[in-house]
Amino acid sequence: MTRQSERRSHLDLQVGMLSEQELTTILQMLQKLCQHMGVNVDSSNQEVQSFSKTTDVSKLASELDDKLPGNNFGVREDAGTR
Repeated sequence: MTRQSERRSHLDLQVGMLSEQELTTILQMLQKLCQHMGVNVDSSNQEVQSFSKTTDVSKLASELDDKLPGNNFGVREDAGTR
């Protein structure tokens, strides 16, 4: 993979993780608004609860780094010690 495509892939991963954090925050806020307004969301409550859990981005990045061939994206801080 060329350096430019590696950088593009890394940037895409960062944007995706940021989007995940933003969507989680939005879902949490919407859930609180529904509760405040008395909107019954019990039918989808379990699914909403699972989506609104905060994603451990560091853990996700570490798992991706471990599974990707080459491990050269610089996501893990300890990558140089392998």
